[in-house]
Amino acid sequence: MEERLEALRRLETREGMAVFDEGSLDGFLSGAHVGAAIISPELEVIWSNSFFRQAFGCMEGMSCYGAFFHEEEPCAECGVREVTEGRSERYVARKKPRTSDEWFQVVYTPLRAPSGKTVAARALALPLSDLLRTEEALRTTQSNLLAMLNNSLQSFVLLDGDLRVVAFNREAEEDLAGLFGTRPEEGAFLLDLVSPPVARMLSSMLSFSPGEGRKRENLAVSSNSGGIFHYEVETIPILDGEGKHAAGLLCARNVTDREQNRRHLEDLLAILPLIMWSWDLRSSRLVQVSGACEEILGFSPEGFPGDGIPPEDFLCGEDRAEVKAFLDSVLKDGRASGEYRVCRADGTFRWLFSRASLVLGHDGGALRVNGVSYDITSVRDLASRLSKTEARYRAVISTTSQGFLLHDLSVTESVNDAFCAMLGLAPEDILGKSPGTIVYPDDLPLWEEARGKILTTDHRNYPIRLRRKDGSPLPVQVSATTLRDGSGKAMGAFSFFTDLSERTAMEERLRDALAGAEEANRAKSAFLANMSHEIRTPMNAILGMTSLVLETALSQEQRELLEMVDASGKKLMTLLNDILDLSRIEAGKLSLAREPFSLRKTLDQVLRPLALSARQKDLFFTMDVDPELGDRFLGDANRLSQVLLNLCSNALKFTSRGGISVDVRSEDPKRPGLIRFSVTDTGVGIREDQKEKLFGYFSQLDQSRSKQFEGTGLGLAISRELVTAMNGRIWVESREGQGSTFKFTVLLELSEGQFAEKQGEEKDPPFRPAGRARRILLAEDNPVNAVFAERVLTSAGHAVVRASSGQEALDILLGKGPFDLVLMDVQMPGMDGLEAVKRIREGEQEGEERLPVAALTAYALGEDRDLCLAAGMDDCITKPVSRDALLAAVERLTSRGGEGEG
Repeated sequence: MEERLEALRRLETREGMAVFDEGSLDGFLSGAHVGAAIISPELEVIWSNSFFRQAFGCMEGMSCYGAFFHEEEPCAECGVREVTEGRSERYVARKKPRTSDEWFQVVYTPLRAPSGKTVAARALALPLSDLLRTEEALRTTQSNLLAMLNNSLQSFVLLDGDLRVVAFNREAEEDLAGLFGTRPEEGAFLLDLVSPPVARMLSSMLSFSPGEGRKRENLAVSSNSGGIFHYEVETIPILDGEGKHAAGLLCARNVTDREQNRRHLEDLLAILPLIMWSWDLRSSRLVQVSGACEEILGFSPEGFPGDGIPPEDFLCGEDRAEVKAFLDSVLKDGRASGEYRVCRADGTFRWLFSRASLVLGHDGGALRVNGVSYDITSVRDLASRLSKTEARYRAVISTTSQGFLLHDLSVTESVNDAFCAMLGLAPEDILGKSPGTIVYPDDLPLWEEARGKILTTDHRNYPIRLRRKDGSPLPVQVSATTLRDGSGKAMGAFSFFTDLSERTAMEERLRDALAGAEEANRAKSAFLANMSHEIRTPMNAILGMTSLVLETALSQEQRELLEMVDASGKKLMTLLNDILDLSRIEAGKLSLAREPFSLRKTLDQVLRPLALSARQKDLFFTMDVDPELGDRFLGDANRLSQVLLNLCSNALKFTSRGGISVDVRSEDPKRPGLIRFSVTDTGVGIREDQKEKLFGYFSQLDQSRSKQFEGTGLGLAISRELVTAMNGRIWVESREGQGSTFKFTVLLELSEGQFAEKQGEEKDPPFRPAGRARRILLAEDNPVNAVFAERVLTSAGHAVVRASSGQEALDILLGKGPFDLVLMDVQMPGMDGLEAVKRIREGEQEGEERLPVAALTAYALGEDRDLCLAAGMDDCITKPVSRDALLAAVERLTSRGGEGEG
């Protein structure tokens, strides 16, 4: 035999041919379970690899008789001889060794010298049996394992023997930014992803001596932002079938985020080759293709194209992009794997799994892509690989700090140590029993409901309480996933359990704190409502009496002093209204009206008085409304006016020369209800560093300005909230010393057709007498406010009867009626106004004309108005009220029902 082998080597040297290249051949066949041999014309084995020798029992120098040629195959010897003698290019036979039950497909091809002379035959033997069952189980296990890992809260990175990233779970991708500094990618060299100190530590942790087990370290990694990430890192060696170190598993838990861990499962799929190929990148040609492609695909090696990817009729149309992406990944990352469909010559399709690597030249340039593809359409259960996958799954499960439980449709099959530790139980206390035995009794209905969903849903997340060994409840969050067989039938489920004890206690503390905060907020609201009432009551007297005195004959000095009193009182009321608005906003009770209004009329009502004030300061005041802009909208005209008034008043306050311009136009032609308002002044302007805090509560530009200009710092903050409630935004453009432009947008509804000219109540609409005196019952316990209201009403010719309590008002109605109107204070001694109006409504007969009743109250919150209307009031007049507003309300209320003038 040695002489034969030596002769072939001499022949190789003499004739310049490559009989065989062991290095190249081993590169193709490494780990592939492919037998290879060279057969002489005398049908003796000249050379064979270890797999061939083990499978067929043929050693070098042995005759093929007995091992290859059986009595039931009389033509086999002839077929091989035709190849070895150069009379045939290919002979394919299926063989079953006498000592094995496994079938092989053996392909014989001639081995020729450059002269064309056939000197021997090459033989490749491929195992055929059990492939479909093996791959079916392997894919099912891989899918279930990957689903389990992606439900884990621990990070896992699978590395090959060269410390390159093979796979990682979702948690690793999201949670290892601090450790890696970047997103990990498959094929990346691990030590290139981390800083040098971390690289040295990981390199040491991933170097395993024979028999050495897992390693653990704690790492502190500085982030780019200056923070520190803390990780618990564990490395676990992964051994091949021979017990040698083949890969490594990096487990990292970010304890900075309270140990949110996800398991990551890796399954380093070994190549199960049927088609071996080599793609030359310089010529863009497939330079080597194994003959198995003809058997699987119906194409001979010579039928492959010389350029580019396989031809259009070779790949299924929807999978061409997958193949191109697969090849691009090889060129980018150096290695890749992928699955795709190919079409056979007879029109059927097969699924292939391909794994390829990039081969570089001495200069570092890419030379070719070597790959192996195998038919996974007919794959069967490969027991050894399934066993390895299960072992890896168990190794990963044991590292997670989350509880893990696996059960079929009736009993528990597997648990990890963390789950047992949660409950204080031993595995034998749980295994083989229904999972319901560890559920807290009160939560058994919830467990039964969740178990019933196994058949219909794949994933479930729900809280439940388990029962510890001592009988106490353990609150947990369950993340459960259904396990299904190849046909989709539910086999059971696996679940991860997160201990919620600490979170449950924290939630209880938060609920207590929230209850306390809500109680404090209610107390604050009650205080504000009471203070509003207490302030408005005397302010009604102050402003009312001042207005009455101003209508009398006064000296110039007296009039100026009283006008100062009136202005100061109104400023105080503005502050009070701002505080009440702030209270509504903080309580989430800010509501907007939805009423039709004219935009241009609203602008005129707001801006006309401001224009007069501007002229008094020798300032110009202009308004420009886009003529293309509509006029009729639905919205809250009063709140819109409040924002405009605030911005324009500020502009007047901070402008000493020049003037103010108001511009109104559509923000977006496609959205006619989206309107932009701009208020531009030539005032002092705003520094850049002041803009951010400008719209904050109680914000003033600076101390010196707050001394020069009055204000509470609430106006802009409230304006911002109002604009936001109207689905808009507000901002400022300004430079110090060059004036400012405040802009805001609101989204209004278009009003279709005609509508009443309801504009929201004017602050002080001028009163125009209707020509008929009314008889009015005034129920007011405050004598000063009663005198003011009586003076105003009698000055307009109305007759007034006074009452100081609700009961007295009822008595007067019964004894001194009838009346055209009742003005009722709400807070009075004895019977209050709300109870009194309820009694009035209860006493009215069916069909009897309804007596108008209006609340005259210092309560100003929205809910106060609602209470008045709910009690039976027809309107709610808020103190302080001006003379004209009071008389206008009387006219409005007593003119209902069609009463005319006279």
